[in-house]
Parts: sequence; structure tokens; C-alpha cells
Amino acid sequence: MRVNEESGGPMKGRVPSVIAACMAMSAFGIAVIAGLSRGNPASEILLRAVISMVICYLVGLTVGLIAQYVIGLHVRQYEAAHPVPRTEPRFSQGGSGVGDGADDVLVV
Repeated sequence: MRVNEESGGPMKGRVPSVIAACMAMSAFGIAVIAGLSRGNPASEILLRAVISMVICYLVGLTVGLIAQYVIGLHVRQYEAAHPVPRTEPRFSQGGSGVGDGADDVLVV
């Protein structure tokens, strides 16, 4: 199965937003802790924390989109340089091989 098929896996498209959310929440937490340690009023702390959260979300989204593009580019280049050879199935569909049903169970 190729990584860049239509399905793309369960995280396709989510990675940039996950990175952005992590950066935003980190910025919010740091801003709150920094404001509390300086003794600023709560309204000023929350305003600055929300502003830093929005800015860091946008920065994280940009970083995530760039990372997703670069990783996808490298995966496509690797797949083109190292194709997986097609192989035939080991056993036929007729049921004449080992592992084809209840006859292979050994009861002791």
C-alpha cells in the first residue's frame, strides 16, 4: 500500500492542526504563567495569553503545513526510487495448500 493513496491514513490532513494546537496551548500556558509570576492583573494576563495563542496557532499551522508537504515529497521520492515488486500469492484460492481450513487443526 502506498502512503499517498486517496485514504492517506488516519492522520491525513490532521497533522498541521495538531501541531498548531500544541503550539497555541503551549503559548497560552507560558503567557499565563509569565503574567502570574509578574503579578499582572487577570484581564491583562488573559488578553495577552489569547493573543499569543492566536499568533502561535497561525505559526504552528504554517509550520505543520510545510512539514507535511516536505515529508510527503520525501515519501513520494523514496517510493519512486524504491518500488515494491509485485509477488504472486503463496497458495492458490482452491484450498489445496496448508492453512486453508479446519483440516489443519491438530487436536491432542
